[in-house]
Amino acid sequence: MGQSPSSKYYTKNQNDTILVQGNQDIANNYVIPRIYTSKITKIAKKGEILLTVRAPVGDIVITQYDVCIGRGVCSIKPSISTGFMFFYLAKLNSKNQWNKYIQGSTFESINSKDIKSMKIKIPKSSKEQEKIANFLTCIDQKIELMEKK
Repeated sequence: MGQSPSSKYYTKNQNDTILVQGNQDIANNYVIPRIYTSKITKIAKKGEILLTVRAPVGDIVITQYDVCIGRGVCSIKPSISTGFMFFYLAKLNSKNQWNKYIQGSTFESINSKDIKSMKIKIPKSSKEQEKIANFLTCIDQKIELMEKK
């Protein structure tokens, strides 16, 4: 889970580290640099999955940068195919499956215990995981092209 730096360390300096605080910093499968920080509290490396853990719960992205993550985000370094895990988590979000883990009525959130205890059905073969992820990536790319027309 992330840990937000004090706001006194927030900057607009693009040479500082991008701060991802929640879904406002994620759009269309990309991290959108909005705020930077001169003090890194918790880092997520390029290629890791970021998951929003505070309302709204479940937005995800594979980060294209090393970023500092705030309280509203967690970083996932899967021991299986990152692409497969990304699409699995996206499916949970699209089917509102996070609702069974969400806590709080005023401010919805999930915690690390909930995430770590999730049961995930995965193919045993890493090659099969990659095939599935590559297939779904191709479909996503075709959908993006169709939406641009």
